[in-house]
Amino acid sequence: MLKRMSFEEPLVVWLIPDRHDLGVRRIWDVSEGLAALHRYGIERLQRSGKPCREWRDAAAALLLARRHPTPHALEHARRALGCAAAKANALAAPEELSMLVARGHAFAP
Repeated sequence: MLKRMSFEEPLVVWLIPDRHDLGVRRIWDVSEGLAALHRYGIERLQRSGKPCREWRDAAAALLLARRHPTPHALEHARRALGCAAAKANALAAPEELSMLVARGHAFAP
């Protein structure tokens, strides 16, 4: 069985950035992060098969975290994925609200 390398907090992205009514996806670990690079609007950062810097940085950080799942590497991977998601307008919640959204709150109390 594959061991999941979890982030300290999830990254919350829109399922479809232009359709907020369809909801959000919580990305909890490295495997989900690698899959997210090809979904949720983040895939648009690969124009003509050539990914932009943020997409490449996120991919490299996630792969490194998968090979060496230290707390620092996991946090770096999460931050890099967050930068790519922000560039793609896919980030649904600011960093400080991610855990509240993950727990089901639609807004900060």
